[in-house]
Amino acid sequence: MNNLKKALSLSVVGTALLATTTMALAAECPDGFPSKPINYWVGYGAGGGTDTIARAIATEMESALGWTVIVQNKPGASSSVMMSQLAVAPADGYTIGVTSSGSVTKFPYLNKKSPYTKENFDYPGTAQEAVVSIVAAADAPFNNFEELLEYGRAHDNRVTIAAASGSVEIFTKAFTEKTGVTFVHVPTKGSTAALQSVLGGHVDITLQGTGHVQHLKAGKMKQVFTIGDKRPVFAPDAKTTVELGYDLKGTNSYVLFAMPKNIDPAVKTCIETALADATNSEGFAKLQANFDQIPTNLGPVGTKAKLDEIAAVFEVYYAK
Repeated sequence: MNNLKKALSLSVVGTALLATTTMALAAECPDGFPSKPINYWVGYGAGGGTDTIARAIATEMESALGWTVIVQNKPGASSSVMMSQLAVAPADGYTIGVTSSGSVTKFPYLNKKSPYTKENFDYPGTAQEAVVSIVAAADAPFNNFEELLEYGRAHDNRVTIAAASGSVEIFTKAFTEKTGVTFVHVPTKGSTAALQSVLGGHVDITLQGTGHVQHLKAGKMKQVFTIGDKRPVFAPDAKTTVELGYDLKGTNSYVLFAMPKNIDPAVKTCIETALADATNSEGFAKLQANFDQIPTNLGPVGTKAKLDEIAAVFEVYYAK
């Protein structure tokens, strides 16, 4: 409840910011910008956690600023399909990408033929920080990491895990090497598809950010454990991998805004301000409270620093 109260307090701040957004941006934005709709690309399919967050931000910008923001879902390869297109989009401020941090901190190191690196983009900010959760259907015959291992040993010494991201292999390899139980990655096209795979009984567990929280609240799923060193508000009893003896820090995921490099500085500041106001708005704070989350915008400087920190973990791992 403490985090929920904090989120609601942010709503009050957001209301004040929203009231002055248009005036602030009139001073921040160059004359005549934008003169046409903003292309707003989401690197994942419709209905997932990132898509829900992205659309909420787009709605806030349209409502506060009168801009036309055209949301387009461009799913594929853990958002790298969208990011590949964004890297070569015109640097005019009319194209913004919404993705997860893994698309720039992990994918370019996982895929040696990646057409982009994190240095191809500027990052106006973030919308949310999400711990990485391992969840199962509510009726799964295990409740925690230790019971999951026992289950795996009794089922051909393997556990299946659905996830959209290929970077899940950094986790599955660590678990397999330390426990002797083989964790098998079952790729999906997005977090929603991964959730459905678990709910349908096709796989044992799935890796999620926040897309599963509503299912937890509805009693349809349970959190088995949490990757990293933070127990989330929505699953305070689920142990972290650090508590379980795995050094898997710096792996939390962020919903991330990205733009092509070399945009006019005045336009860049305009977009940074617009996104900051949207992530601090009352409407967005209410959405985040529904997921037991607090809006997290690190700003352009903080976002770049955090991405560098996370990327260093995966650069070392995939160099092995």
